[in-house]
Amino acid sequence: MGDLVRVLWWLATLALVGIFGYAVWALPSQVPMHVDLAGNVTEWGDKTGLLAGLATGVGSSVLVGWLARGIGRSMSLDFVNVPSKDRWLPDHEAELRERVSTDLYAVGAITSAMIGALTLGMVAIAHGAPTMPSWATIAGIGCVAVLLIQVVVMITVRYRSPG
Repeated sequence: MGDLVRVLWWLATLALVGIFGYAVWALPSQVPMHVDLAGNVTEWGDKTGLLAGLATGVGSSVLVGWLARGIGRSMSLDFVNVPSKDRWLPDHEAELRERVSTDLYAVGAITSAMIGALTLGMVAIAHGAPTMPSWATIAGIGCVAVLLIQVVVMITVRYRSPG
């Protein structure tokens, strides 16, 4: 499962980098910055602001991947907070590292997919769509739902005492 999630993270991150490059090239100077629940633009702004936010998303995705790789290998587990950590270490350290790494990759991939979908929706509006396209809204809401499920599973199931 860890390899699949890592590949998904790579795909989502590379897609986000591609969306950033496309946005740099294709966006007009005025872009939508905020939409309401109906998908109507409530605030317009400068292209630079949208690109700065998107660059932050790209940087965050790369950082999460770096942390996931480090935790999965040899990075200190001192700052990893899981229930019953004393029962995981040292006997089940490899399994703990694999779970934390997989979960970080999953959260990073889901978040990158959400940012990418919503950014493409904003690009569509900037190019003349009257509201946020339904596919972007559905993708964004879907990613939030999957992310919530991921977090609930992490909290309630993934880090129970090993055994």
